[in-house]
Parts: sequence; structure tokens; C-alpha cells
Amino acid sequence: MKLSKFALVLLFIAGVFLLNMSFADEHSVDQKLVARVLDQEEDLRTGQDVRDIVIPPSSQKAKEGIVEDGENIFEVDSYFRYLPKSNAKHTDGDIEMTESEIEYTLKLKAFGKLPIDISLDTQYVGIKNQLSAFQLPNRLTGFAFDIDTKLPLFIFENWYAGIGISPSWYTDNWGFQSSAFRIPSRYYAIYRPDDKLTIIGGIAIYPDYQSTISPIFGVIYKFNDKLAFNIIPPRPNISYALTDKINLFGELNITNSEFEVSRGGQEGVVLRYKEVNLGGGIKYKFNKYIEANISGGGVFNRYFYYRDGGGKRSVDNGGYAEFRIIGRI
Repeated sequence: MKLSKFALVLLFIAGVFLLNMSFADEHSVDQKLVARVLDQEEDLRTGQDVRDIVIPPSSQKAKEGIVEDGENIFEVDSYFRYLPKSNAKHTDGDIEMTESEIEYTLKLKAFGKLPIDISLDTQYVGIKNQLSAFQLPNRLTGFAFDIDTKLPLFIFENWYAGIGISPSWYTDNWGFQSSAFRIPSRYYAIYRPDDKLTIIGGIAIYPDYQSTISPIFGVIYKFNDKLAFNIIPPRPNISYALTDKINLFGELNITNSEFEVSRGGQEGVVLRYKEVNLGGGIKYKFNKYIEANISGGGVFNRYFYYRDGGGKRSVDNGGYAEFRIIGRI
């Protein structure tokens, strides 16, 4: 009986995973936009109930000494990823890349109850391009401001609603040109019938992107205190706790972003960049303030595409190595 239940859960999770993969192929999914739907890594680490996020009683965080009720949390999440040289498909040339990002988040409790997350995010992609007859900028840059809040749907038990907006600029020069300004937004619902299962659904809207609407759908399922499935794009993952400090994880990271860049003498050209990373690693929690992880794996389905018809270049599958550190006070 337990085995058949386990198999059904795995089939459901696999279906959600494949559904999200198909949406990621068709829609432009920003790295942080969907992930902001729920602070899933925090939930998996502390076992915090979504109800405690919305109306915090003596929460698990407070019990662990991470934060007292009503106290604000400041968090910094940063990573560096290296993608070694890979050859172009069907043409001459190769490309080598580095990717980095740092996000500052302040988690507030307005009026002592309403959770509001305010964040500032910067991204940098360094490109060493030797692709034949295909111009790429030496770098891609991103700057985004994000605000998100959640509240209970009082007429439906165990349901919560959320809304968020992300004013942003994605360019190749840290610029703030008006033509590069976008305001993606998201509207979603969270259903948590028990401590094991969380289901999320909604829509994300991307004005002026090639694909303007993307569905939000994902699930978190905790089999026990050690094993958890978090199938929420763009970073679905499986996590297993070896100890209170050490976690092993496997993850899929989906990048599907658009940048306004210069190409030759032409300004304001939109470049779409996509890659899929599949790998795993180890996470270590030093104390209640700092945790870090090291991971690596394969890079698949990577390409660059100019929306104005300026061409497309695909890159052979390769590998990546990543270091991430998270600090909070």
C-alpha cells in the first residue's frame, strides 16, 4: 500500500515536471520571477508552514533562533557559475561563459502580520565568443527590483493568494534605457492541505517579451524529514538531508531570458538566451546565518537567438560548476 502511494506521488511529480519543461520551452521565464512565488528553499530547510508565513505565530524560524516574531529578515543570495568552452552546432567556433548573480532581500511584516518581500537583484553573464559569423556582446547584465506579498483566502481553508511585480532592465551595459524597461508581474494561489503537500498555480505576465504569458504551476512534496521534492521552476530540485547541517540535492535550472543589446551599429536589438542545467551537489549549513553549496552537472539545449531575424546559434552540450552562498540576519 505504501509502495503504491509512493509510486503515484512519483508519477504526479513527473507529470508536473514534464509540464513545466514544456512551458519553459514556449515562454520566457525569468530566473527569479517564478521562484518568488514561494520561498521554497526556506520551507524545505525549516519545515515552516505557509500559514506561519502569512500569519506568524511562534514559528519554526523563531524556535530555531533565526528570527523572532515580528522581526525583519535581511538575506543575501549569490552564486558564480562557470561554463567551460563548448563548440557551436553545425558551424565553426566555440563559446566560454561565466554567470553570476547577487540578490538582496528584505522580508518585512507589515502591521506585524502581512508578509512583504522586497528584493534587489543584479546579474552578469560574461561571454568569450568565437562563434563564426555571429555577433554577441561580451556581457549581458540585469538589474531588477521585486516586491511580493501573500495573504490568506479566508473563504477557502488552506488557500493563500499572492501577487508580485518585478520592474527590471536586462541589457548588455548595466544601462537603464527606457526601451529596455519591463514590468513582469505574477498572480498565483497556494494550496497547502497538510504539512507534506504544497501546490502552486497562477500566471506570470511579461509585457513586451516574445511570449507575454506563462503559466505558473508546481508542487512541493515532503516524504519525510529527510526527503523532499520541490518541482517549481526555474529550479526544481530533490533534496535529501544527511544531517542537520548537510544536504544532498539534484536540481534542474532553466534559463530563458531576453536582453536588449547592441549589435554592430544597431541599438535596442533583443537577444534571447536559453540553457538548461541538470546536476547536483551538496549544501552545508555553517550556522543559522550562513549556508553554502557546491554543485555541477551538464548544460543542454543552449542557444542565442535575435528576435529581429538576425540569426540563431546553438551550442553543443557541455558542463558547469557552481558555487552559491546565502547569508541572513
